[in-house]
Amino acid sequence: MKLNPDSAEPRLLLANLQLRAGTPDLAIEEAQEILKRNPKSPQAHLILSNAYLQKKDILKAAKAIDDFIQISPSNAIGYYEKGRILLIQKKEKERWINWRRPCRFSPIFWTPST
Repeated sequence: MKLNPDSAEPRLLLANLQLRAGTPDLAIEEAQEILKRNPKSPQAHLILSNAYLQKKDILKAAKAIDDFIQISPSNAIGYYEKGRILLIQKKEKERWINWRRPCRFSPIFWTPST
């Protein structure tokens, strides 16, 4: 079987493995390589956000998740992740707004009202 070196899928898998292995810098490098070829890759933006969160670079994580939401506005994961970032930033009101948005897309993201 031949692999296409320009294929994003192996790079996405590698970036996810690097993220899970606790090597966010390597995950960031892979995600950025993917974005050079496909700037609208939602998966690469999600990996970037999580990698920056691991590094505690909240501003870059927020930028990456905002890019994810812009590309995939009906994907509930983006709003959930945005809520996580807002929680870290201690922005309670904004966090709940973002955590309620996914309910429109997927019932698994239901959050109780407060």
